Amino acid sequence: CTITCIGAYQGGPFDLYCDMGIFDGPTTPLCEKIKCKSGVPEGSDNSSCIDKTAGEWCLVSCPVGFVAESAIFECQKDALFHGVAPECVKLQCDLVELMGVPGLNTSACDETYAGDACELTCQDGYIGDVVSVECGMI
Repeated sequence: CTITCIGAYQGGPFDLYCDMGIFDGPTTPLCEKIKCKSGVPEGSDNSSCIDKTAGEWCLVSCPVGFVAESAIFECQKDALFHGVAPECVKLQCDLVELMGVPGLNTSACDETYAGDACELTCQDGYIGDVVSVECGMI
């Protein structure tokens, strides 16, 4: 007879033969739980999805520098993770600390997001060097 793995398991098929009332073949059929290797959104934090097998769940989150959203993905029998990707929106830089500096022109940084750089200049009537700043990854 032939033994196959079913459900969330993979491996085989394994042939067993009956010889004088005793099965002859592999002592233990090698059926292993299906491991998922892909199916999570690129660039996401999917560290909780490592080594998941069919039927198990993991949390997929937006990467650093994005609004903290997450979604649950399930490892399925097709060896893929299935779920709906979280909507990852880049965090806009907070310029509040710089707004109160007299003579500082922050207008070039108004639409700056996490990981972006911009230049701070002096307002009319003030002198100083142009300074390049980078919005940190929160």
